[in-house]
Amino acid sequence: MFDIVLNNEYFKVEFKHKRNETNRVTDCEIVAFPVPDEEKAPTDVTISMGVGTAVCSENDNFRYNTGRKLALSRAMDKLGLTKYAREAIWNKYFEVRGKKD
Repeated sequence: MFDIVLNNEYFKVEFKHKRNETNRVTDCEIVAFPVPDEEKAPTDVTISMGVGTAVCSENDNFRYNTGRKLALSRAMDKLGLTKYAREAIWNKYFEVRGKKD
């Protein structure tokens, strides 16, 4: 969904929405692309850094934005990011998605 550069490292944040028999699930995966110093461009090697999941109860209304926010927050929690990194990722998320509910 969006890319961001933090401390000379490229990150890609992607979301997937799935539906099973009883509920809907939103996954967020944060993937890192190491950047060689001399090239300053992503390499072909990717590293899955963290995955967060949000599960919507069958009693709730499914909302894409709510699922994305919960899943992103959980993925960042697993990575143990600094406050600066979390803030930068949230700012990029809202830049791309807008301030939707």
